[in-house]
Amino acid sequence: MAESPRHKIIASRLLVGVLISILVLVLIAQAVFIRVLFVRSDQAQTQDIKNVLIDAVRDIESKLPVDALTGRLTVPSLRILLPADPSAPSIVYRNGGDTQTVWFVSVSNQNQAIANMRSAQTLEGVFSQLKTVQVCARQVEVSFDSAEPTDSSDKLTLKSTKKLADGRTAHIYTNECPIGAEPILRYLDKMQSF
Repeated sequence: MAESPRHKIIASRLLVGVLISILVLVLIAQAVFIRVLFVRSDQAQTQDIKNVLIDAVRDIESKLPVDALTGRLTVPSLRILLPADPSAPSIVYRNGGDTQTVWFVSVSNQNQAIANMRSAQTLEGVFSQLKTVQVCARQVEVSFDSAEPTDSSDKLTLKSTKKLADGRTAHIYTNECPIGAEPILRYLDKMQSF
C-alpha cells in the first residue's frame, strides 16, 4: 500500500523536528564543554596568581634575628629586644620604610588569611581576599617617631604606648585585620631597648 502525501508531509516534518532537536542538544553540549574548559583554565591561572601574590607578601618579611647568647629576638635597626619566650607567638617583621617604624606579623594569623585566599575558586574571589592578606601582613605597627602612625592605607588604632629605657616611646597600633592581634600585643609589652 502506498503512503499518502499527507503521511509523507507528517513524516518529513517529524524528521526535521528530530534533526533540529538533535542539533539543539549538540549545541548545548558544546556550550557546556566550553564552559567547563574555561572554568578549568581559569582555576589553573588563578592558582598561579595566588602563588605570585602570596610570594609578594611574604618576600618583604624577615625573621627576627636571635641573639645567640640570650636567645632574645632583636630588631637591630630599631635597637629593640624581645624576650626569649617559647609561649610567644611566632612572628616576623618588616621595616616600615623608615628608621622609626616596624610592623610585626603573626605567622599563624597570616597563614590563616592566606588559606582563605587559597580557597577562593575564582580570580574575583582571590582579589577580594587579597586586601585581608595585605592587612594581616601589617597587623601591628610600632612607631618611635611620633604619636601619629606612618602614612598608611590601613585604619590604625593606637593600642598602647611603652616607654623604653633609652627614653624612646613606642607607639603600638593595630589595623583592621580580622584575626586577633592580642598575642602579639602581649608579647610586645615585654619589649626592651638596647
